[in-house]
Amino acid sequence: HLSLRRQRQMCIRDRSSSARARGVAMLLASAVCFAAVGPLAKSLYSTGWSPGTVVLVRLVGAAVLLAVPAVLALRGSWPTVLERRWSLLGFGFVSVAGTQIFFFLSLSYLDVGIAILIEIMGAPIIVVLWVWIRHGVRPRAVTVAGMAIASLGLVAVLAPGDTSLHPLGIVLALAAAACFASYFVFAAHQDGQIPPVALNALGMVIGALVTFVVTLTPVMPAALELADVMLAGAEQPWFMPAALLVLTTVGAYWLGAIGLRPVGATVGAFINLLEIPLAAILAWLLLSERLQPLQIVGAAVVMLGIVMVQAGEAPKEDAGGPKARAD
Repeated sequence: HLSLRRQRQMCIRDRSSSARARGVAMLLASAVCFAAVGPLAKSLYSTGWSPGTVVLVRLVGAAVLLAVPAVLALRGSWPTVLERRWSLLGFGFVSVAGTQIFFFLSLSYLDVGIAILIEIMGAPIIVVLWVWIRHGVRPRAVTVAGMAIASLGLVAVLAPGDTSLHPLGIVLALAAAACFASYFVFAAHQDGQIPPVALNALGMVIGALVTFVVTLTPVMPAALELADVMLAGAEQPWFMPAALLVLTTVGAYWLGAIGLRPVGATVGAFINLLEIPLAAILAWLLLSERLQPLQIVGAAVVMLGIVMVQAGEAPKEDAGGPKARAD
């Protein structure tokens, strides 16, 4: 009996490790997609597109692209959608629209590098604090050390330098970080009754409606110019980066929702820190922006921090149960 029990435990552990590895791979792919958004959006900004237009095109395009797969995936599950309508509204309003709206509003008061630093670095710290307060799971020493090391790596990648810090800008960037953290927590807690493709399609529809209303105001107005853009060292028609922007948005949220369930919100949020060095690499490839040696070192430091966080969180998540998992 002991031998059979051990074999069963080993099988469960192997399946858990395999699912976790697949989840990490999905989250890495999601981080690549998130990282591509910045350079693609920047190429459109240079031709006269406003941040409001970029966000609206991202969300509307993603909603349209996911509509048919979502409807097919939701066959027989519409009662569950109605039952969870308030949490889904919160996901679209806060996690999808709120993240982007607050971030772009913060750019009116902060440099881009500082705003990104606060949002991307703040989100995983907020997740760790949420897990501690909500589930009573204190972060281990190696997790805290990994957080600090990854944060230093991000500072090196962004190299903000001397800049003014406007209090309102900091508040808006922290609001964007909190909204982004809610994405990791919400997606990690899904039980599978609403498929990831449907979850993201519904979130995009709600987020697009919220963003559309905001673009009608002076807060984040819509403006665009249908002109060729410079991308990957050559002139490209405007719809090329726009289409890639939609595809990477779909990939970022869809792959992230799939990967977060077996991995958990804490590790997932820290894996997403790779978005910053990956964005710098993609900006070098697509926009010919120079990659500094300090940024390369910073990327390696971020990787080290993520490995440490994953090492610190893995034993708790393998122990099973929602309280054991850092999500």
